[in-house]
Amino acid sequence: MSSGVSRVAVGAYVGTGAPLEIKAEKIDFQPRKVEIHRITTAIDKGEWIEGMDDSSFIKTVGASGVRTLETTGGIYPLISGFRVGTDASLNNAGDTYRYVAWE
Repeated sequence: MSSGVSRVAVGAYVGTGAPLEIKAEKIDFQPRKVEIHRITTAIDKGEWIEGMDDSSFIKTVGASGVRTLETTGGIYPLISGFRVGTDASLNNAGDTYRYVAWE
């Protein structure tokens, strides 16, 4: 954020079920917030905000709206981009996800 202007990146990925990196070609900054929406089946949402532990995230289950703090298998910020763990609401094999990352 050296220019004083916060950057935003949006994109999509297909889950693999194994840890997956979303980085430099799409996001060339370290995110301060990441929001991910599963759009294939249940419309689940995961959020990570700067200050939270790596791998943690707030999960919102689409059908019920129940929110929980998950501490494993979640979102890891990287210097350029982020990694999603193995939690199915963020990375189920074959499901499509949309994300927004803010600097």
